[in-house]
Amino acid sequence: MSVLPDLEINLEPDDLPTIPLPNGWSELTLQAVLHVITLARIVIINAANWPSDKECDGLRLRVENDRLRAEVNLLKHELAIKDARFTRLEPRKRPDFLPTARMEILALKAFRGWNNEQVARCFQLSERSIRRWLHGVAEGDDKQGRF
Repeated sequence: MSVLPDLEINLEPDDLPTIPLPNGWSELTLQAVLHVITLARIVIINAANWPSDKECDGLRLRVENDRLRAEVNLLKHELAIKDARFTRLEPRKRPDFLPTARMEILALKAFRGWNNEQVARCFQLSERSIRRWLHGVAEGDDKQGRF
């Protein structure tokens, strides 16, 4: 039995749901919803901390695993919200990545085994930019900050 719900969230920035609040909801109702969410979080935290016997080690590990999965899914949701905001900007109006960030992105590409299309989609870039960065690294242009 899982203490935390399985919050598997696989949203792309364009997939964020647009759910309007019901008409007539007062400020008090909106505050109450937020308080209920906070109370649910407190209940989950307390439930996760109750096993203390040696016999409960397996349960403690499962609870920690559930907590970490929920945290990963919440982070995915946060990123999807931020990405959706960023995609509303025209590509030419988006700020450039600093050379150090470009190297980090290329390192993530290598570590994850992503192709240029996957990197471009994840970081909202063009594949041409990725190819230019890779070419700049191969040519040693990184010292001048051009890649």
